This record gives sequence, structure tokens and C-alpha cells, in this order.
Amino acid sequence: MKPLAYLHAAGGMGPNGDLELDLFDPSRVPLTADASPISLRALARQLNMPTPRLVTRYVELAVLGAQQIKRALAPSTRLYVATGMGEIVTVDALYHQIVPPASEMIMPAKFASSGNNMAAFFVARQMGLLSRNLTLSLEELSFEQTLSIVADDFAAGAMQAALVGAIDEAAVPRAFYLSHFPFAREHCIGEGSAWLVLGSDPAGAIGELLDATVFAPNPDQRDCMSAIRDIVSGDPIIVMPGFRLTAADIAELKQHIGAATHHAYLQHTGYYPTAVGLAMVGTFRKAWPSTTTFLHWNRDEYGRIGRLVWRVYGPQGR
Repeated sequence: MKPLAYLHAAGGMGPNGDLELDLFDPSRVPLTADASPISLRALARQLNMPTPRLVTRYVELAVLGAQQIKRALAPSTRLYVATGMGEIVTVDALYHQIVPPASEMIMPAKFASSGNNMAAFFVARQMGLLSRNLTLSLEELSFEQTLSIVADDFAAGAMQAALVGAIDEAAVPRAFYLSHFPFAREHCIGEGSAWLVLGSDPAGAIGELLDATVFAPNPDQRDCMSAIRDIVSGDPIIVMPGFRLTAADIAELKQHIGAATHHAYLQHTGYYPTAVGLAMVGTFRKAWPSTTTFLHWNRDEYGRIGRLVWRVYGPQGR
């Protein structure tokens, strides 16, 4: 099956400023506490990485994650940002600043920085991109829907390369965060800024995007699985279960595609809407003995299913 796009680079930042994103490292310890909204500006100084002035922490998270892509990008590279919650901290603070009884005036710089698309603007400026950009939110399926649009744009011949990000930040107090993402109530809260470079040219690729589909609410799971065997090849397959999947759901997936293993990545990324982006980046951090295919299966609170299939090349490449 012809790929939807080729993957050329992957990088990002995980909870607590984590840059070591090999989620398959056997020595890696699962999160035991919520991610702390650490000072990213202080971290940037330690890492000698530039960050824009007068921007929000959410934008800092986006920019620092994107800088982990250690390659030059053509200015025409299109930029896509997926986020489940966007600028929740700054927008909430601005809201409480202007509504009674406070009724204060907003500082223009803070107001301008509060828009969800400002992260894309500053990443584009930092990476030297002069092309179109798009910020998209579909709650827990934000990343899946974004990759689906990216695949459509490649199919239409609208671009040769794309930089795709998945960004959501942690926030305190816990009750505030859970009011936006209640599914994390019984789990450790995470955050991340994950980035992928995709292109239409197979030269120099490290993997392939094979499928990116979002199904309407409450589809028959067997119908959603029916096309998987046509998508995957004879590579080893690892199932990456996302939100709201039961043990029976995972067992059915593995039985249907003959997958020997599954990986519970959420224990390492923490729970946040676009955690799959960090999981996908993590699959490119491990040196696989042979080309390996990954199936990510996600379900949101409305019963929609998101399906991603991608391949990471082994030592012999394609």
C-alpha cells in the first residue's frame, strides 16, 4: 500500500521537560505524579535554546518542542498544530481579569498572545517558515484529525513537506485542569510538545504514515478494523491503545491483526488530549531490529474512533 506521506524527522518535549522520549526503554519508570508546569524559560536558558519574548508558557512549550527537530526546513513547509485544549491557562486568567468584580483592562501583549494560533505563528517564525499554517482542535482526536487533513493535502499535491505538532500543557490546580479534561481524574496528568516532519519524497525517510482516519460516533469496531489488514504489511505490529479502551477492546484488536504486543504509552506521557503525538515521536527514538508497524486506536467521549497506522523503518530501511 502506498503511504499517505513519508516521515523524515521526529522530536519534542514531554512532561517535566523530558527530552528522552524513548517510551520503549525498559528502564523507563512510569509517571507517579502529575506533570509539573515547570518554568520553560528557565529550562530554555539551561539548554541554550532561544525562546520568544512576551509569550505564554503554552507558546514556549510549542517552540521548545519544535526546536528538537534537528534539521533545516524549506520555507515552503506547511505548519499544522493539533491541540485539545490550547491556551487554557492564559485565556482563563484573561477571562477572570475582565469579568466583574475585577473588570480590569487587558494588557495588549497578553491579549495578542492568548490566541491558540499564536503557537503556530511563533513556531513558524522560529523555524523560518513562510507558508500557510493551521491550528486544529477536536479534543482527544485532535492529532488524528490533523494528520487526516495533512494526508488530504499531500494527496491533493498542495505541498511537498509539512511540520506537524501536537501541543497541550499541564495546569494547576488539579481541579482546574480536570474541569477541562475530566478523563484524567484517575490518572497522572501529562503535557507535551511533539513534532513530526512529513514529506512526499521517500528519499531519506525514517518511516511512513499509512493511515489517519476519524470515524463518526459509535461505529462498529469490527467495521473500523476491517481495513487494517489491507493497510499493514507483514511487518511486526504493535498496538498503541489510547483513551477509553477496555482490556477486551485491546484483545480484540490484537486478535484481529495478529499483533503480538501492545504498549501502554499513557503511563509514560501522562493523560492529556494529544498524548498520541508524543507516543508517535517515541516510536522513532528506539532502534528497532526490523521495520515495525504501529496501530494507534483512540476513542473520545462522544464515541468517535481515531485510527493511526505508521511504520518505523529498521536498519535496512524500507
